[in-house]
Amino acid sequence: MALPLRQTTISGDVSLQEMSPTQMDSVAYRILQEFLESDVDAGNIHVGSTPAGASSIGSFTETRRADMVGTHPAGTTINTSTTNFYQYTSAETENYERPVEFDVPLDSIQQMDNSDLNSSIISRALSMLTSTSSSYGMGQYRLQPSNPGGGTWTSQAVITNFIANSAGTGYDSNTTTLWKKQSQGSTYLQFPRSGMLCWAWDWPY
Repeated sequence: MALPLRQTTISGDVSLQEMSPTQMDSVAYRILQEFLESDVDAGNIHVGSTPAGASSIGSFTETRRADMVGTHPAGTTINTSTTNFYQYTSAETENYERPVEFDVPLDSIQQMDNSDLNSSIISRALSMLTSTSSSYGMGQYRLQPSNPGGGTWTSQAVITNFIANSAGTGYDSNTTTLWKKQSQGSTYLQFPRSGMLCWAWDWPY
């Protein structure tokens, strides 16, 4: 697999080198920054009413009887509250410059095709997005009661589950929060805005 090229200077001479794994990780980091900046681009989650360009990915229905434990005679009324989850799935309009690679069979520098681009950079961004490591995952979502930690998270929605208490005097409750990661726990993946060569010989971000 061909890797993206970057411009570097060796002993005063400008040269081309394939990007290292760390440098490709840095590009993936920038991709996640772009993903994080929007709440309506493909892949983002919405909670509530059905938005345009999104598909249902599940729901939570909170159910409880209107009568307390021990009530006699008990009524048949059941209270329900449903929280719906959607994910934006509309196709994105692509407007970017592709990195370049050295094509061995053609013995020339060529624009990266989808296969090499996906294998070298996009796959890294997806691995970061789904990783449970505290250093990765900017823009990812987690559904759990407490803040996941390992970076900065913000609450996107809260689900409340009511439980009738044994004393028959009311309801206890517990909550689960949909969290979205806003920053990573580690800052070592800082990418300079120069160095990676693109088809237009320009930095695309």
